Amino acid sequence: MAHLFCNSISFHFQTYRKALSGQVHIPDHFTIVVAHLIKKLLHTDQSKRLGRTVGGTTAVMCHRWYANFNWDALLDYRMDTPFVPEVKDPDHYSESDLDGDVEGFASDFL
Repeated sequence: MAHLFCNSISFHFQTYRKALSGQVHIPDHFTIVVAHLIKKLLHTDQSKRLGRTVGGTTAVMCHRWYANFNWDALLDYRMDTPFVPEVKDPDHYSESDLDGDVEGFASDFL
């Protein structure tokens, strides 16, 4: 899961390649429920991948990991935002706001 928070596009692409090949390491400290969700979401056979099977999105929403998740609050926009970044000027951004690995992005997909 640390891969999700890394700013390197090439790192994300390497993770994507591993997921496509089925070479995903699930850390030992992850619960069985989380490990099951990740494995089902990343199944290499699309016809067996959670969300692509019978039930579609509902199958994902009904997974045990989401047992205490309030889907109605999310869908009705009533859920509190866990993090709200400070925005000084919404019409302005600096180079530091961009991921550091924007150049060469397309080359990762060749």
